[in-house]
Amino acid sequence: MSQLAIAPGERADVVVDFAGQRGRNITLNSLSSALMQFRVAPEAVADPSELPRTLRAMPKIEESDAVRTRRLTLEETDNLVGEPVTHLLDGKRWHEPVSEKPVSGTTEIREFLNLTDDSHPIHLHLVRFRIVDRRPIDVSARIYDNRVVYTGDAVPPEPGDAGWKDTGEGFAGCEYPDYSEVRGLYRPLCVALPHPGA
Repeated sequence: MSQLAIAPGERADVVVDFAGQRGRNITLNSLSSALMQFRVAPEAVADPSELPRTLRAMPKIEESDAVRTRRLTLEETDNLVGEPVTHLLDGKRWHEPVSEKPVSGTTEIREFLNLTDDSHPIHLHLVRFRIVDRRPIDVSARIYDNRVVYTGDAVPPEPGDAGWKDTGEGFAGCEYPDYSEVRGLYRPLCVALPHPGA
């Protein structure tokens, strides 16, 4: 691949092959700016490493393994000129009591319904999850009738989103957190730079 779409806070393991690029400077760019420059040495280097033919298998968590489904909204409040000033997860603020209390050793489905115009890469502390699908929704139906109306079919994750994650972006689908490794109280949060309180 020549590009990889990841949101702030997301991580990816990438192997870059600089064979045939000796003596060149190669810049890694985001959509808006240069991030990093690789300066490839002009001398040949012996590299005995090999990529595995297949990656380690990941057991699939079945939907039937989930003990419950939690549906949470991502919401914004705009000021008088239409700029978002408040970002809320399920309409709640930081000072409110904890409302989502998963049980250690269980698996749940999380549906994040994005009712905003922005992307919200959501981080779940100390759990791993898999994105099951993304579904477009009718935002106006959710806001005015408190109903979820899907406007298209569920789309499975792209290959880069198919593995275990701790941050996911752009989904109105399901996640399967495995809470068997978690102790403590942790809030899901949006890791987009303007939205730290979401």
